[in-house]
Amino acid sequence: MAAELTVPQPLDRDALLAALRSDGDRVADVLAALPADALERGAYEQGWTVKDIAAHLASIEWTYPRLIRIAEAADQGTESSSGNASSRGSNPQMDDYNARQVAKRRETPLPQLIEEFRSNRAALIDAVEGTSAELLEREIQSFGGVRGSLLQVMWSVAVEHVRTHLDDLQSA
Repeated sequence: MAAELTVPQPLDRDALLAALRSDGDRVADVLAALPADALERGAYEQGWTVKDIAAHLASIEWTYPRLIRIAEAADQGTESSSGNASSRGSNPQMDDYNARQVAKRRETPLPQLIEEFRSNRAALIDAVEGTSAELLEREIQSFGGVRGSLLQVMWSVAVEHVRTHLDDLQSA
C-alpha cells in the first residue's frame, strides 16, 4: 500500500523551492546550534540519537534528485521505484539503507554532516529549478511508497519528511 500523501494546495515549483530553501537553512541552523551534550540523546523510534538524525538528513538528501530520473523513466514506460510502505512511509530495504548510511557517518563530526546536508540540498534545489513543469506533473512512486506527481512526491519526502525529523531534533 502506498503511503498517504498530503501536500499544500496549491502546490507549484515556486512553493516547493521556497520550502526547500527555508527548510534547508532551518535544518542547518538547528543542527549548528545543538550543544555537544545533546548529540547523544535519544531522539527517534529506531534508537537513533540526535547525531544519528543529522547523519540521516545528510545522507538521504542526495537521493531526492533521483526522483526526477524516476519521472523521466516513467515517460519511457520504465517502472518507477516501488516498495512496501509502512505507516511512516518506509520499507525494509529503505530501513536497511538508512541504518547503513547512519552507521557509516557515526564518527563524522557534526559540522561535516551539516556541510553534506547543505551541499546536497543545494544540488536538489538546482535539480528542481532545471526540471520542466511537464515533468513535475508526471505521476511517480518513491522507493518509500509515496505516490503522486513528481512535485507532490518531492514535497512529501524532501519537505515533510525533513520537517518530521526537524521536529524530532527540536523535541530531543
